[in-house]
Amino acid sequence: SLLHRALAEAVRYEDALFPMAPTYLLLGHAGTHTGDLAGAVRHFSEAATRFDRAGEPDDAADARLQLADLLVRTGRQADAVAVLESV
Repeated sequence: SLLHRALAEAVRYEDALFPMAPTYLLLGHAGTHTGDLAGAVRHFSEAATRFDRAGEPDDAADARLQLADLLVRTGRQADAVAVLESV
């Protein structure tokens, strides 16, 4: 996808200004809507981690809440609880 290519190029050229966390969040939403739920889980998790690294705790918490919601909807309640405990 275009977003995946943009991420790859940002990493390749060490573009520190590229908005990695928001891009991963968008990929999480895209995965949710296209049925790539495993990909969405990975992307929401990566978004939360990157928001944490960027010092944006509110955005990290939002990404984790969306991740937990997706985990519950896919029958992974224990994983959702673990994610919520980290918020």
